[in-house]
Amino acid sequence: EKALLSIARAAGVGRSGGGGREQKAEDILYAVRVMRAERDELRRIVKAKDKFKEEIAIRLHQESLLQAERQEMEDSCNKLEDLIGGKGQAESLADRLKLAVDSIVVMSAELATMERHRKELISLTKEHEKAVLQATAKLEKTKEKEKELDDKTH
Repeated sequence: EKALLSIARAAGVGRSGGGGREQKAEDILYAVRVMRAERDELRRIVKAKDKFKEEIAIRLHQESLLQAERQEMEDSCNKLEDLIGGKGQAESLADRLKLAVDSIVVMSAELATMERHRKELISLTKEHEKAVLQATAKLEKTKEKEKELDDKTH
């Protein structure tokens, strides 16, 4: 019976607090079950809160990784924009990157075309130099023949 009274006091029922009436064992058992249910609910809430805190920590970590990645993209975009001569009119980073990449693609195509033209000019210059050398050699032979003719006629 003393144990039952101690349990009743812990459960908040019975004679505790003075002037209370004695409770039946079923009432005490019900109160204990209610307390256990409340405890289990509180544990479930704490577990859910801890899980939520873990999820938040994971999200914050992912956010910091995304922020670092975004900063790298921003730096790359700035470098590309420097190559093309400044910022375009785009507002978002994605639009700025797209505009910069599109401009770089056009510039690359133009450079490839200029390289082809340069190679063609080098080839033409070499052909021209060869033709000049041949003409010079022919001219010298002609001069030698003229000189021989002059020497024979004089």
